[in-house]
Amino acid sequence: MAKPGPHGKDKQRCGALVRHRHGFCRKWPVPGKERCRFHGGRSTGALTEEGRARSHAAMRAGRQRWLEEMRAKKAAGEIERFPGGRKSGARWVTSRMREERAVATIQARSLSPSPRRDRPSMNDLLRQAKARIAELRVQLLERN
Repeated sequence: MAKPGPHGKDKQRCGALVRHRHGFCRKWPVPGKERCRFHGGRSTGALTEEGRARSHAAMRAGRQRWLEEMRAKKAAGEIERFPGGRKSGARWVTSRMREERAVATIQARSLSPSPRRDRPSMNDLLRQAKARIAELRVQLLERN
């Protein structure tokens, strides 16, 4: 069956993630909206300025409670860091990001010359270092 949602073939369905079937909601959305009545299609949100202010105050208070709870857990040593944000390491990199990075590296390699030609050899580096050491010795002897 086609996957509903913004990226699937069945774009006109609700497409909200559902937990009990491990898939997407296949109900029709409310007219003029993108979600069905069960997943927020009928919600208008706060309509008055007073209602919006109450809503924002409740969100800020909830965030403050969460921060205080996380700070207390961190101080008690229950957690190492706050949950949320990007996953550590390569787990947060998506396949699209990998493809874009691969394309960019291929383009960069095709446009720039090989780095081996521009780098001096190990013998050249050793020769330069020995010459610099000899110069510094002469300068040191001239000071004394």
